[in-house]
Amino acid sequence: MGKPLRTGNRTFWCLWLASILGLSLLIEGSSWGDDVQPIIASIKVEGNRRIEESAIKFVLESKVGHAYLPARLSKDIRKIYELGYFKDVKVDVLENPSGVVLTYQVIEQPTLEKIVIMGNDKIKTADLEEKLGLKLHAVLNQQAVQEGIQTLKNHYREQGFYFAEVESTQKELVGNQVGLELRIKEGDKLKVEKIAFQGNRTFPAQKLAGVIQTKEKGLIASILGKDLYRDVLMRDDMMRLQIFYQDNGFIDIQVGEPILKLNKEAQKVSITIPLKEGPQYKIGKVTVKGDDVYTQQDLTGELKSLGGAIFSRSTLREDMQRITELYSQKGFAFADVEPLTEVHEASRKIDINFAVDKGQKMYVGQIYIQGNTKTRDKVVRREIPFKEGELYNSEYLKNSEDRLKQTGYFEEVKVATQRQSNENGLVDLEVKLTEKPTGNITFGGGFSTSASLLGQVGIEQNNLFGTGLKANLSGQLGGRRSRIVLGITQPYFMDLPVSAGFSLYDRFSEYPSFEANRMGSEVSMSKHLFEFFNASMGLKLEKVGLDEIDEYEIPVFEKGSDGKPTGVPKYILKGPLKGHQRVAFKSVLPSDQKENTSTSSVVASLSRNTLDNFLFPNYGSRITLSGELAGGLGDSSFYKGELDMNRFIPLSFLHSLFSYPLLQKLTLRLRGNFGIGGGLGKTGFGIKNDGLPIYERFFLGGDNNLRGYDFEDVGPKGQITRYRCETRDKGECTKYKTNPKTGKLETVTSSGDAIGGDYSALLSAEVYFPIPLTLPYVKALRGVGFFDMGDIFAKGDAKDFFNVFSYRKSMGVGVRVLTPMGPVRADIAYRLDEGEDRDEQDEEDEGSGRTKFHFGFGSTF
Repeated sequence: MGKPLRTGNRTFWCLWLASILGLSLLIEGSSWGDDVQPIIASIKVEGNRRIEESAIKFVLESKVGHAYLPARLSKDIRKIYELGYFKDVKVDVLENPSGVVLTYQVIEQPTLEKIVIMGNDKIKTADLEEKLGLKLHAVLNQQAVQEGIQTLKNHYREQGFYFAEVESTQKELVGNQVGLELRIKEGDKLKVEKIAFQGNRTFPAQKLAGVIQTKEKGLIASILGKDLYRDVLMRDDMMRLQIFYQDNGFIDIQVGEPILKLNKEAQKVSITIPLKEGPQYKIGKVTVKGDDVYTQQDLTGELKSLGGAIFSRSTLREDMQRITELYSQKGFAFADVEPLTEVHEASRKIDINFAVDKGQKMYVGQIYIQGNTKTRDKVVRREIPFKEGELYNSEYLKNSEDRLKQTGYFEEVKVATQRQSNENGLVDLEVKLTEKPTGNITFGGGFSTSASLLGQVGIEQNNLFGTGLKANLSGQLGGRRSRIVLGITQPYFMDLPVSAGFSLYDRFSEYPSFEANRMGSEVSMSKHLFEFFNASMGLKLEKVGLDEIDEYEIPVFEKGSDGKPTGVPKYILKGPLKGHQRVAFKSVLPSDQKENTSTSSVVASLSRNTLDNFLFPNYGSRITLSGELAGGLGDSSFYKGELDMNRFIPLSFLHSLFSYPLLQKLTLRLRGNFGIGGGLGKTGFGIKNDGLPIYERFFLGGDNNLRGYDFEDVGPKGQITRYRCETRDKGECTKYKTNPKTGKLETVTSSGDAIGGDYSALLSAEVYFPIPLTLPYVKALRGVGFFDMGDIFAKGDAKDFFNVFSYRKSMGVGVRVLTPMGPVRADIAYRLDEGEDRDEQDEEDEGSGRTKFHFGFGSTF
């Protein structure tokens, strides 16, 4: 009986489940049919005039060929609105046998025809329009309008106008156009009256104030614009404080949100920055595991994090980078260095363990050069110090980039590594270049207190035909200096790392006592020895012509009844000193001088240059040792040597000592220049002595070296003998003094013009500081304070060369301006020595004073 009952129940339940399943499939099938059957056949857009149809379709979720889902239409409409170009969007749905046709009907926003900005007194309208970022005659994008208004507010805040407001009004114009009117309420600048720190137990407020960029009101802070409250600057200051504390062992430092307190007029704000310093930690153990590449002693010797020192996160990062760099110099291009720290709160020490995974040693695979449309591959490859298949070295990689930049052929240079996909130990180099024009035609002019008016023209090509060959032709005309130079240089002579050059020149120089015209040629070769060092040697053939330019003044006297001169001049002879007319002047040149003389010499130099910038250096040095030895084929035999040293030292460390913002950007320049020379028998122009020929002597004075003195007027002088004047009228001597005993006219001997010397010494110190002014056509502007000392010595005064206390001295201030035409310099110098000027030694003149102004174009070294 039980068994039939069970069978019947099973049949019933099976039929019931089948019915339910069939019903569900029927319902589901109907639903699937709704989803699958209506396919979107096409999508149309109507009403768009300026916005491309493709731009609208791009944001739609509904796509042709996909199933039609009504729920997506609302999303599509929202996406179109979010574009910001439409003020109304609708969609029509049409079903036909081929599928569903969706038609999106849009009404565009009006075009922006006019922008009017009012109320801006402190910021120029053109600057605000640029910041706004809206284009006229384009469809008005409401989202872009709001973003532009916010940008203007942020810009005002950056300029210190913390409460600036911008109100906008849109006025409809004819033809679906609109005008945008912006009314600005600038308000007053919000200045920082006081900055206080809360919770600083270790460092005084003055020290912390030096860390942040925001400053309290004051003269210097006002000039630099640092006394204005800016949100962006304050957020950066909070990060600076965080880093400062962590670099001084306070790893748990917490810098809270600044507390602002406005005065009643809302023009000044007092800022309180809350701090929670926490304990200060020192470094405990420092370990780094050595291997077959470096020993532990090698690695720890390179670290700045030392046991017992105060912990610094910045120093830790530097050590990590240094270890990585060491391994990459040995070919391990992808070495991984992880500093593991263990903090001991009880002893307040942090143990540091540098875990090094050197990875696989890498070799250079392929070198890919891109962007050199003119410059030949060979010219680029010769600046890369390693070849395919050689061991990778990160230092060489950096040198490659630096050397390519120094060629001057490229606007941008980027040398990167790309590891090959397989594990074959090869890394490819990608050299990406952006070339720049290497030919220049220059026209210029200017004025210098040393060289008077200057005119300059030149044409040069530094990458002739893409071969790296350099050719130039230049000319300069000036009151005291003129030159014409034709030169050509091959940086890699015969594909060797040796530079060869040839030049022809014609130079004119006016010295205080004479003129020199030099015509000659020079062949030279130079080689880059190792990092920063360069050596050169050449042969120079030169023809020199001299002419005296000192003028004389010889009175011709009336005679009395006794036949003797009365002292009253009948007339005065004036003109250049020639031959027998030298009665009133002891010439610096011999009477039997030759009209021309020739010189053949060997020249050599060794230089080291690490300056970061040629025109406006901030750090680095430049040292040049040069020499010349003349004799053999020429009329002159002499030797000359010169050592010129320049060192630029950033004085940013003073900022940490005195917490004054200006000190962070000071640069000290130290310069020393020393010259020595002498004759080797016959020195030219028929003179027999051991001194340098006058046209090869050293001179000092002027804007390029010893400021405060006339141009090349320092050092030994010639002698001038004049008749002593008794009576003057309007600067002219009307009667000369007669000795009552002898009845003869009295004479006075005084120093004449400088005649140069065989020894030269110059010492100079300059401190550069930025001038925070924005001027048109000025790329950089900075001031300078300087102290100069130096002198020129004749052959017999060599002992005074080492007595620096006897040097002539000056000090002063000036400015340096970098313009598109080149650097401009202006100095006011005060001479610290008495009686050193030629005019001061002449009792007939009152002297020209100790202060001199110097001005000129160009770099001073």
